[in-house]
Amino acid sequence: MGIDWRVAAIVALITLSIYYIGLKHFFNKANDWRVFIPLLFLFSLAAMAYFIQVRSEVKAGTESYVLAIGLMVLIGIVTVTSMYAVNKGPVGVVAPILAFSAPLIALLGAYLLPNEQLTTLQWAGIALGLISVYLVSVG
Repeated sequence: MGIDWRVAAIVALITLSIYYIGLKHFFNKANDWRVFIPLLFLFSLAAMAYFIQVRSEVKAGTESYVLAIGLMVLIGIVTVTSMYAVNKGPVGVVAPILAFSAPLIALLGAYLLPNEQLTTLQWAGIALGLISVYLVSVG
C-alpha cells in the first residue's frame, strides 16, 4: 500500500522548493555544477539495481524500454537546463517560471491524453498561473 498521491505531490512541492533554494546557495558559493554528474550516475545505478531486483514483476516490451530511455534523456535535459537557469538567474524569478510547468502539463495532458479534461475552474487556475508568472518575472 502506497501513500496517497496528494501527500506525494505536497512532498514533491516542498522538496522541489528546497532543491531550488539549495541549488542557488550552491551556485552562490561558486561551486561547479559538474559535481552533480557522478551523483546522478550513482542514483541511476541505484534505480537500475532496484529494477533488477523487481524485474520478475515487470512486464515490459521494447516499446516500454525505448519510452523509458527517452524519458530519462528528458529528465537529464531538465536537470541541466534548470541548474543553468538557477545559476544564471534570480531564483525568485526562475522558480516560478519553472513552476509554470504545472499548468503547461495540464494543457498538454488535456490535448494529448484521451481521458484528461480540464474543468472551468482548472482553466481559471491556468489563467491565474500565467498572470502570476508574469507578475513575478517583471517585478
